[in-house]
Amino acid sequence: MTDRKLATPEEMYAAENGTMNTLKIPQSVLMERAAFFAFEVLDDVLHEKDCTDPCILILCGSGNNGGDGLALGRILMTKGINVTCYLPDTGKRSAANLQQEEIFLQHVKEAGFTGSIVKDTLPDPDGFDGIVDAIFGIGLSRPVTGLWEEVLQKVNACKSPFKMAIDIPSGLDGGSGKILGSCFKADLTVTFGEVKLGQVIAEGPSVCKDLYVEDLGIVLNPSMGTEPLHYTFDEEDAAIQSFLPRDPAGNKGTFGKVLLFAGSKETAGACILAARAAFAAGCGMVQILTDPVNRDLILHEVPEAMVNTSVYEKALKGEDYTDDLHDLVSWCTVCACGCGIGCGAVAKEILSSLLKACRDIPTVVDADGLNLLSREDLLYDVLPRRVILTPHVGEATRLLGEKMPDLLKDGIFAREDKIRSFLNTGRFSGKEAVFLCKDHTSLVLSNLSGRIYVNLTGDDGMATAGSGDVLTGILAGILAQGCRKNMDLARLCAYGVFLHGLAGKNAALKMGSYGMRAGDEIDALSFLLP
Repeated sequence: MTDRKLATPEEMYAAENGTMNTLKIPQSVLMERAAFFAFEVLDDVLHEKDCTDPCILILCGSGNNGGDGLALGRILMTKGINVTCYLPDTGKRSAANLQQEEIFLQHVKEAGFTGSIVKDTLPDPDGFDGIVDAIFGIGLSRPVTGLWEEVLQKVNACKSPFKMAIDIPSGLDGGSGKILGSCFKADLTVTFGEVKLGQVIAEGPSVCKDLYVEDLGIVLNPSMGTEPLHYTFDEEDAAIQSFLPRDPAGNKGTFGKVLLFAGSKETAGACILAARAAFAAGCGMVQILTDPVNRDLILHEVPEAMVNTSVYEKALKGEDYTDDLHDLVSWCTVCACGCGIGCGAVAKEILSSLLKACRDIPTVVDADGLNLLSREDLLYDVLPRRVILTPHVGEATRLLGEKMPDLLKDGIFAREDKIRSFLNTGRFSGKEAVFLCKDHTSLVLSNLSGRIYVNLTGDDGMATAGSGDVLTGILAGILAQGCRKNMDLARLCAYGVFLHGLAGKNAALKMGSYGMRAGDEIDALSFLLP
């Protein structure tokens, strides 16, 4: 699988400038490529809708996005399509915009093509077969007001068969995904270079529907100094199943051994869900360290798993369990702890001893493990060298020492900055720490990498008891396989949350978002992987 880039407006501007100034590809060439790609998409839509003798309205702003619209209009009219470009006088215009207007008018005057540029009153949007938005582009950073606000309200309310945005729907922040006042509601968007981060997070998907991407020759890479910060995985990628290739000659040890410290007297379900999920993700063996009252139920529900209760039994009696813990840690490839363990004295004692024993074992800390960590700073001193923290936003506020409104008010950017600062504290000195912040849009960050993974898969039906336990099991199962191959820890975690979201989406399709349960996610996962 390849990591799909998600660019912010600032990153795209830097890439465009680098492409023009360093690679010497003129802006006019990029604009012509953009217009022609937009035409190809638009032409396909017109054929699909069986539009005969179509009339197209293009809304053109005063900048380069408006220039793209004028160039598209010129191409459309050379193909015999009736085009009207609405280009009101709203201020200073870019040189490329002025040039495209001149070329458009020359085609009308000298070649006799049918097309017009209207600068005063907006033509009635209901009189057109399609409307194209080329107003602002990705540079918008303030609320839409005045004339363009009125225009957007009118075109959004019209009954045109389709609405297409060039690069990004006008009114959408290309970085945060917030709607800035009014926003063009696009049925399809043609975007250039890379997908913009704001198109796929927050409010972006609600106004930026079918997305078509064309690179135009714009280069984003480290050698050009234009490497994006954000990445994701594409659920249409045919290589999903080959991310962790299986060894045909492998045995159960080959695919990794997962140690789960999970469950307490009344939360055996956490053990069962995490264990089943780890197996579904492909690991070879699972052993569960838990309260002895859970043994029979676990063996009944997950007979493939091994159950260890000796550590818990000795901890309850105040006896030494060092050797028992050493045997468990020596056996495992990966450890995952915290699901349903509670925050009592015994759970805290075992967690502290286990984390210390797992010094060289990649370890996932979730749920009550995180709650204990947020209460006991001394636990940071015994964290393993490779640790993955998987809080939901509520748990993240406790770890980061933040209030919920402050963590949510500026979208993912506020979270990124606060998580990055947290990972760069002395608590994680000499360690590889990954922070997976679970939310509608989950983030994966590492203190050893500048790259941020943004997860876009999932369904609201996953907001149900036990989903976090399933994710912990999936992560453990994937890490058990990937860490044996020295694969990047953050990327493995990003793949895990990506798979979990896909499984949840498929479970919702089968069971419905209202009625699906966490166990349905595990069943769906089994059909995602070969």
